Amino acid sequence: MVAGAYASGNRVVVKLPEKAPKSAQFIRWLIEETFVGDEVVSVDRELSLSELLDMNFDYVFSVCDHKQACFIRQKTASARTVCDFIIG
Repeated sequence: MVAGAYASGNRVVVKLPEKAPKSAQFIRWLIEETFVGDEVVSVDRELSLSELLDMNFDYVFSVCDHKQACFIRQKTASARTVCDFIIG
């Protein structure tokens, strides 16, 4: 998803997993080594999910549970943001 969004000329924000710190560390490193500047950025504890969604993105893709998906849809509904989810 990141590569496709980036290749289409979009800026990408990746919310890192808080419950998997080693994975988050690796993903952050991979983003920093692969992309230049602020075209692809990663955030973790510095922004909550709610604060991140307040930035009014055009598109949100999330791997999350059903509860988080409902929360994301509720937060983005007024902006008519397109959302895709992988529920797991």
